[in-house]
Amino acid sequence: MRASVVRMFMPNPDGWTIDTVLAHLLGLREADIMRVEQRFTEVERSIDRRFLAHQQAMDASLNASQDATEKVATAMDKRFESVNEFRLQLRDASASYITRGEVYALCGTVGAICGLIGGIVGHFFK
Repeated sequence: MRASVVRMFMPNPDGWTIDTVLAHLLGLREADIMRVEQRFTEVERSIDRRFLAHQQAMDASLNASQDATEKVATAMDKRFESVNEFRLQLRDASASYITRGEVYALCGTVGAICGLIGGIVGHFFK
C-alpha cells in the first residue's frame, strides 16, 4: 500500500477521525444552512415591510384621489344648481314678457285708435 492510504487508516495525532471530521463538516453545513435561512427570513421580512409600506402609500393616494374627486363633484353639482336656478329665473321672467306678435297686435290697435282719434279731432277742426 501506498503511504497516503496507510496514513488515512492510522490514528491521527490531533485526535481527528473520520467520524469527528464528518461531524465537524455536518456541523459547519448545518450552521451554513441556518445562516442562509436567517438571511432568507430577513430578506422576506424586509420585502414584506416594503410591500406593506407601498400598499399603505397606494391606499393613501387612492383615498386622497377619491376625496378630491368627491370634492370636485360636489363643487360641480353646486355650480350646476346655481346655473339651473338662474335659468329658471330667466324662464320665469321671460314668461311675463310680451311676445312679438302681441306687440304687433298692440301697435296695430294703437294705430287704429290713433287713426280714429285723428279722424274725430280732424272733424272738429275743419
